[in-house]
Amino acid sequence: SPEWLEKITSEIVSSFNGDVRMNIQYARANHQFITEQTSKIVQIENKLAEKSNKIKAVDAKQEKMATKFNKKSNAIRTVEVKHEKLKTKVKGLKARHTTNNKKIKTLETKNQGLHKKVEQLESELEDLKAKFLKFLQTVE
Repeated sequence: SPEWLEKITSEIVSSFNGDVRMNIQYARANHQFITEQTSKIVQIENKLAEKSNKIKAVDAKQEKMATKFNKKSNAIRTVEVKHEKLKTKVKGLKARHTTNNKKIKTLETKNQGLHKKVEQLESELEDLKAKFLKFLQTVE
């Protein structure tokens, strides 16, 4: 070791009247304790940073999921509104269908009546033809 260190060490020893060894041991123990505590603090800080990063990741994931949830909720609301509009449209179409069916039945009834009249007229025409042919035969 260098001479200056030995000189300082011997001065320190003489100033403490031989108790310097005890003080050096305490100083070493204290230094070692401080080093260990500092190491533990660094480990704790590293774990805290790691946990903090995990929390940030979870927060980001939660925010992303909340955004997805909101989008899906909006999509569901849109579908529900469309569904209600379609239900209303279907009701209108059913009502129109019912009305058209009634009109068709009315027209079928009128058609049957007209068909009967046509048959009557055809029958009358046949009768008139027969009478006309008889008349022609009597005229000749």
